[in-house]
Amino acid sequence: MGNDTPVGALIRSVVLIMAGFGSGIVAPPACAVQYYTATPLGTLGGIRSEGFGINDSGEVIGVYVTSVGITRGFLYSRGVMRDLGTLGGDTSSGHGINTVGQVTGTSFTVGNGALHAFVYSGGAMTDLGTLGGPNSFGEGINASGQVTGYSIRRSH
Repeated sequence: MGNDTPVGALIRSVVLIMAGFGSGIVAPPACAVQYYTATPLGTLGGIRSEGFGINDSGEVIGVYVTSVGITRGFLYSRGVMRDLGTLGGDTSSGHGINTVGQVTGTSFTVGNGALHAFVYSGGAMTDLGTLGGPNSFGEGINASGQVTGYSIRRSH
């Protein structure tokens, strides 16, 4: 937001001061100060948002909470935040993003209200189903589009 802050300057100062005490302690070599900038992503009109993943292109995925308290997944790309949609239910969340912008996460389905893992790519959400139980959860996705996560089966 325009206020760049050096990270680690205080720590280096403390290390250098501590290095002056006692014998045999050597100060670490000087290193370049890194600066970071915080970028507000927005909330799509909701009350808050949380980022859960970021790729090397700076695309961010996560969730935002609507003004009526519903949690929805988002993709922030090229300065624009987009709602990921759902698999027919009212909530979703984005958890992993790969280098080409494919997203995985979890969404409520329509009807029985189960949670299913999904892949979001090219503006469309694809249901990954489950491994025999009612629910599955997408947590990470690699550059080949393979998803990792978990599925919950009903106990008998």
